[in-house]
Amino acid sequence: MKQETNTNLIPSKEEIFSWIEHFCSFGHRRSGTENNWKSAQFIAEKFKEFGMEDVRFDHPDAKFFFPEEWSLTVEGERIPCYFINYTNYDGKVGNFDTGEITAELVYVGDGRPEDFEGVDVEGKIVIANNRWFDYDLDFFEKNHASDKCWWYDPRNTVTSYKQYLHKNTYDPNTFPQNYCDAINKGAVGFIGVLIDNCNHYEHYNENYSQAYAKFLDQEKYHFNTMYKPGLWISRDMGEYLRDKIAAAGGNLRATMRIKDRVEASHANVVSGILPGMSDEIILVHSHHDSSFEGAIQDASGMSVVMAIAKYFSQIPKEKRKKTLMFGAMDSHFSGYAGHEGFIKRVQDEKKNIIMDFVVEHVAMEAIDDISLKGKADEMRFTDEINFRLVYVTENEKMLTMLKDAMEENNLERTLVVPCIKGKADVCSDGDRFFKAGIPVVSIIAPPIYLMDPVDKPDKVAVEQLPVIAKTWIDMINNVFDHDGTEFKEQENLHFFGKREE
Repeated sequence: MKQETNTNLIPSKEEIFSWIEHFCSFGHRRSGTENNWKSAQFIAEKFKEFGMEDVRFDHPDAKFFFPEEWSLTVEGERIPCYFINYTNYDGKVGNFDTGEITAELVYVGDGRPEDFEGVDVEGKIVIANNRWFDYDLDFFEKNHASDKCWWYDPRNTVTSYKQYLHKNTYDPNTFPQNYCDAINKGAVGFIGVLIDNCNHYEHYNENYSQAYAKFLDQEKYHFNTMYKPGLWISRDMGEYLRDKIAAAGGNLRATMRIKDRVEASHANVVSGILPGMSDEIILVHSHHDSSFEGAIQDASGMSVVMAIAKYFSQIPKEKRKKTLMFGAMDSHFSGYAGHEGFIKRVQDEKKNIIMDFVVEHVAMEAIDDISLKGKADEMRFTDEINFRLVYVTENEKMLTMLKDAMEENNLERTLVVPCIKGKADVCSDGDRFFKAGIPVVSIIAPPIYLMDPVDKPDKVAVEQLPVIAKTWIDMINNVFDHDGTEFKEQENLHFFGKREE
């Protein structure tokens, strides 16, 4: 019989939110920095406070990219810009300075292959639009799921799988292919226009330097580092420079520079154990690194994980039918070395992890509202929580317990995305664990502002913090009553109905 959740033991939304504010007080928590180490220490202190055993740090080796200066000027006018993460990076450790690169600007539209036809970019600085894919529910069902998805939305806030939600500011579309084409054709620098980013120019993207195999034809794009400098500019600035280039008859020169360093360092991963009555382990984790203050990314997810940890620390060991492990990963923006090192360590120690419950991004919804052009940043917040995704290993018991827990706790505006390894993507912090063969239940919200400095505590969907905590606790209580072997992938399950091709 499933153990009932004692709601009185779940930390309040105020307590969970106070942890979020504490994380944000460090400023950014970029991997390899002192702020990141302070964040890891705070988590370890909390884990110890909750009575966990074997609270430890894993420090897998990693390389971290630290920009120190970047600039763009056009005819002496300074253009607001931001570095494109991991550009001017050739894979080596050391200090790098492009010096002032002065060259003619050439605009290539979106920078798709056809946009480069007949255009000479050799020795020039290329400007190209950075287009994102559109987010609708159909996008996830067609591109991320191994079977039919289920949209839980009892208030009917989204009426169609094809209803536009917002731009996807995470998965590359025109970028990095336009960057690669520009560099392969001899460009000396690249300017990406964040045309879908609410007129912002500060965007701390993940490290795409090792991801070309996923996006590009390796026979054509033979290098795997982004060794030429790249800068982001805003939508309005992109239009401004495009018009200046046209007015100058294509004879417009710019100067760009990036100065950075690459350090061989280590990630700061934290974990702790609450022993149970079985050596089967349920892992609960998030990541603690962030690009800016990171209230949503990922102080919110990490704080919900801590709330779940505090809850189970108050449950007697004899009622914890399985051992619980809680984790805080690192290096989310720099190649996932922390995740991979942690997974290798627990595998080497033959830890019997039967399930990974992941929490990321408890966010309020915002949309890029072009009707606000010229007003602030053209981002408009609605009164809704941002829609959510739950990636889940395709298994009847897992899907049943997830569906039941979602309905009981009204985890609304959530799309369940069933996944089979090799047939679907888990676009969340659970990805490496899923690929390692561990069944996952991984919730993530993809707000448009996630990699932006506006990610501050006022964007957190505070009411949802204890709701997600309880939903995950309910499922963990359910897993307590099953053998870990019952959660293996099941091909062609069609739990929500057969996909229509």
